Amino acid sequence: MLSIGVLLALDMLLLSGFFFFLKKRAAHNDKAAASWKTPEVTDNASMNKKEVHTETPRLYPEVSDLERLEQSLLEKGKRLDDLTKRIEDRLKNIDLLYEEQLDVYSLAMRMVKNGDSQEDISKKLGLLNGEAELIESISNLRTS
Repeated sequence: MLSIGVLLALDMLLLSGFFFFLKKRAAHNDKAAASWKTPEVTDNASMNKKEVHTETPRLYPEVSDLERLEQSLLEKGKRLDDLTKRIEDRLKNIDLLYEEQLDVYSLAMRMVKNGDSQEDISKKLGLLNGEAELIESISNLRTS
């Protein structure tokens, strides 16, 4: 059997070789990264970036179509939001008119109880003769 000392020596030798390899590789990567940071390379990269932005619509018309469609969808979404707001405002107005109409009918019921005629009720409150007659009939049913 191998002694512990021999095993430790082999282990140390393998680890030192592994660390040597890692250090050499890191140094190589540093040199490669430094070569990319030269002014010539960065100027070419920025020029290429500008060319990409100007040439993309020509080379890929689908991209410009998608951008145009996206803008169209955004505009339609804004219009839809505006229409939704207008509808909500109109519904609020309808609710207010409905509440006012309920108040008119309540007032008509009171006028019937006070003995006003159907013609007076319809003229004063702007109701149809049939509405005034119906309100009077309902009021009579409640009292009998």
